[in-house]
Parts: sequence; C-alpha cells; structure tokens
Amino acid sequence: MQWAVLARGYFGEISSVDDVVALPLPKQAALAAALAGLVWLTFVLANVITNVAAWTRRWWVLRKIPAPAGGNFLLGNVLQMLSGVPWDLTALWAKQAGGLARFRVLDKQCVTTDSPEALKRMFQSRFENYGKDLGWTYNEFIQILGTGLVTAGGQLWRDQRRRMSPVFKEDILQRIVDIAFDSTERLAKKLDPIAKEGGTLDIEQEFRLLTLQVIGKAAMNLPPEECDRVFPELYLPVMEENNRRVLRPWRSWNPFLPDFWLHRSRMAELNRYLIAHIKRRWAALQKNPTPPDEEWDILTHLLATMMKKGERLDSAAITQTCYELKTFLLAGHETSAAMLTWSTYELAAAPELRERVAAEAREHIPGALLSGAAPASPNKNDVDNMAYGLGVLKESLRKYSVVPVVTRLVLEDDEVLGHVIPKGTYVMCVVQGVHHHHWPEPQRFKPERFLPGGEYDQFDEKIRDFMFVPFIAGPRNCLGQYLALLEARVVMGMLADRYVFSTTRKDAGERHPVTIPVGPKHGMEVKVEFANKGR
Repeated sequence: MQWAVLARGYFGEISSVDDVVALPLPKQAALAAALAGLVWLTFVLANVITNVAAWTRRWWVLRKIPAPAGGNFLLGNVLQMLSGVPWDLTALWAKQAGGLARFRVLDKQCVTTDSPEALKRMFQSRFENYGKDLGWTYNEFIQILGTGLVTAGGQLWRDQRRRMSPVFKEDILQRIVDIAFDSTERLAKKLDPIAKEGGTLDIEQEFRLLTLQVIGKAAMNLPPEECDRVFPELYLPVMEENNRRVLRPWRSWNPFLPDFWLHRSRMAELNRYLIAHIKRRWAALQKNPTPPDEEWDILTHLLATMMKKGERLDSAAITQTCYELKTFLLAGHETSAAMLTWSTYELAAAPELRERVAAEAREHIPGALLSGAAPASPNKNDVDNMAYGLGVLKESLRKYSVVPVVTRLVLEDDEVLGHVIPKGTYVMCVVQGVHHHHWPEPQRFKPERFLPGGEYDQFDEKIRDFMFVPFIAGPRNCLGQYLALLEARVVMGMLADRYVFSTTRKDAGERHPVTIPVGPKHGMEVKVEFANKGR
C-alpha cells in the first residue's frame, strides 16, 4: 500500500527490534508517535463501529413500536419538542400509541410510556435494570446532586438509602411539624400588613422561601434569617440557570455569556459555605457527641453515624456530605413549594374548598391557628388526621404533575407491554400521562379522590401504587414524601384559616413550559385578605 511504501522510504526496512534500535533517535521518536497514532485511530474506529452497531440494533428492535408522525431523518423529533411542551408531547404520543411509543432526539433513541403496568416494572419489579440517566437529563444538575441519594446507583445507592432511612423516622417528623409552624408564623408577619391593605404578593416566591427555611432548619439547623440571606443569593440562582441549560445546553460551555462565570462563582461559593458548615459541625460533634435535641438535624445524624463507624471526615467524605446536603435542598423544597402554590390556586378558585380545609384545621390543630391568643406548634398525630387537606395536596400533585416525567436508561434488554426495549434506550416515564389518562375527569379538581373509599382506593390493588406517582414508587421512591405532606398540611391549614387569597391574573393557572418542578408560568400573584374581616 502507498502508506507502507512511504514508511519504508522514511524508516527503511524494519524486521526486528534491533532494526528499530539502529534508527537515529529522531526516527525512533517519529516511529513511536506513528505507532501511538495508529493505536489511537484503531481504538477510535473500534469505538465508532461498536456504537454504530449498538445504535443500529436499537433502531432495528424499536422499529416495531409505534412512533409519532412528523419526525425528521437527521434531527428525529427535536423540532416537535422545541415547538411544544416536551412532557405534553411525550404524554400524547404514549396515549396515541396505546401506552408505549418511540421517538428520537438527535442520536438518542427513546420510548415514552404512560402505562401504570410499565411503570410498575420499571420502578419496582425490574428497577435495577432501569438506571438513572446521568449523562442527559440529569447532566445539568450533577453539580448540585453529584453522587447523592437521587443520582447514586448500585451498591452506593443501597448504602446511602440504608444510612438515610433512619433519619426520616418519628423524631424528625415532629421536628418538621414544629419548623413548618414556626415558618408559617413568620410568613404571617409579612402577610398581615398586606392583608390590612388588601395588597398583593407573589405567593409562589413566598412558598419557595418558606420551604427553603424548613429544609434549611431540618437539614442544617439554620435559622430562617440565615436561609433568607444565603439561599436566594446562591442556591436559587444556580437552580434557575441549571433549568435554563436543560433546553439551551450551549449555556454550559459558552464562556462569553455573562451568566457562565457568574454561575461558576455562585456554585463555588455555595460549596464553600456548605463545606465550612460541615467542618464546624464535625468539630462540634468531636467535642460533644450527644448534642441537645434542638440541635439534632439531618447533618448531625449523618456525621454522628460516620463517627460511630470510625470513619474520617476526609476530602472524599466532605464532598459526599456536601452533595447530600445539596440534594436535600433540591428535593426538600422544590416539589413542596410547587404543591403549595397549586393548592393555593385551587383553593382561591373554590372558596368552599378553602373553608373545608380551614374547618379541618380548626378541628384538629386549633391551638396552632394564628387566630388564637398564643398559638403553639401542633402534634404530628393531629396533623396526620387532616385527611381533607392531604386530599387537596395529593390532588394538586395529580392534576398539575409538578414532576411530569422521570427518565430512565435501560441497562439490559427487557420486555415491556409486549415489546422488547433494548439496552441503551432512554425511557420517559410520563407521570403526567398516568395522572391524566387513567383517572376519570382528569382536569377536574376533586380532593375526594384521595379520601377513604375514593377513586384512588377503587383502583386494582395490583397497580394502585402506580396510578399516583408524584414521588415515584418502588424501592427508589422519595424518602422525604411523608415529611413534605406533613409540612404542607401545617402551612396550608394555618393559612386557610387566617387568609383568603384571590389570583390577580386570568392566566394564573398556566403551567410553566420548561422548568421542573412545574410551577405557574407567570408566578402566582395573589390578593391577600383576612378570612375574618374583623381582624
């Protein structure tokens, strides 16, 4: 071949190691570089061939699954998804295909499902075959989540789950109720003067701050003033930029954008703040391994467990603990804030529902209501008895599906709904589709669905757990879901008894088309009035 002739012309005949040694040093170096380049090229070609073969196999296997019309040969269904709301489209495609549809985003081959039976297989019976998709949908949030409980897999996830489960037992539950009560009292001090004037404010933003105060206190024992100082300046802007990058990935690598460097700076400052807090807490525990109950929080539990096992707080442990704290901040406030916002919207639209929530609060937690002379935190067991408030919150999560889709990556071939899903396929588990396609009158707001004997109880028990999945289901369900629902019942009950909220925009119920958890597109500005005009 021509390249061999050229090589012989430059290097001469080489038939042994001695021939190589006899070459001048510059030619030896050139030969080494040529061989290294050949090895690298061989590796690249082998990798390309392997990926093309795997991609072709996936395409061949998936071709039997129905696909939506309008796909592009080069881009797949990208243009459709950019022109609409992604989770609305994937839910529609799954419904039109009878539960399972395929689509493509550039080179990524995907299936979408709204089937409770399929979700049961993916979330429970074969959950280990459906891994977290860290390289695509979670990619922009890895800075926050790292190898925390949400993103970890395999033995690391099992170890973390085992370590974290005791935190969410009885002790922390009453503490969450107490913190939620204190935070709502604090919010009332802001709402009272506004209510006297019949003024307005963005209640969505207030709920974001309130839920950050709750998780900040529960996870790190931070006072609310500290939460209000740190998180709006560092954490919330980081999350907003990460959400923007999901659909505009070029923002992640374009250093000419002003937000590129600002984002890096905020992320670094947030990490420094959390790491300093972790080190201070570790030092305090070394001096006093049994702090008083009021200082016991999630971070204390994590570090105390490490100490009992004789583990060191080295750089790896600090990094991992920092990821855990950021995971708690994300998981502990975003969904709760969205749930409270949509519940407030629905109660504003239906005064009779608000009054029923308020009446239930007066029945079960009368001593906690802001109208009392000396309100005090309610008992966790009394909050548990607020069944109608729980129904309102669950119905908000069903109707608005604040986490509308959950993505998984198939690790080995599997069969779902009679179709083979090959290894390497992305699966969109469309929670919104489950909540809207399998319930009667899905757009009606009916908290009674979740009361004893309601629609939820009437579903077949084999799939009931997968008919309502705002916190997923199965072994990887959300550890903090019970805490979130306790917290939200306290907040909603106290506010419903004292205030009447009414929305100021006709489009207040329009959902945001890109951010997850899904909140209102334009915020939630409400007029605030006292429920009892005599106040």
